Amino acid sequence: MSLRQFHTIAITGWLLILVAWLGARLTLGLPTSLDQGALWLLSGCVPVVVLLTIFRGAPPPTIGEVIYDTEQQRDRRAFDRIEE
Repeated sequence: MSLRQFHTIAITGWLLILVAWLGARLTLGLPTSLDQGALWLLSGCVPVVVLLTIFRGAPPPTIGEVIYDTEQQRDRRAFDRIEE
């Protein structure tokens, strides 16, 4: 599972849980106020923002990694020519 798929599943799941929770509150006839609306908005947005901030993906390769990979590819090609 890629990181993008994980983000999609996690965010969708979180929002579905919030909608189900809100639906249960409305079905039971529990009162809702402006303060609770703000709390719902925060509880819907903050975890998503934190998830996307923490799991941004892999950092770009460093120059050392690029040089190492280039040298390894060159060595493999030279070794493959020797075997032929």
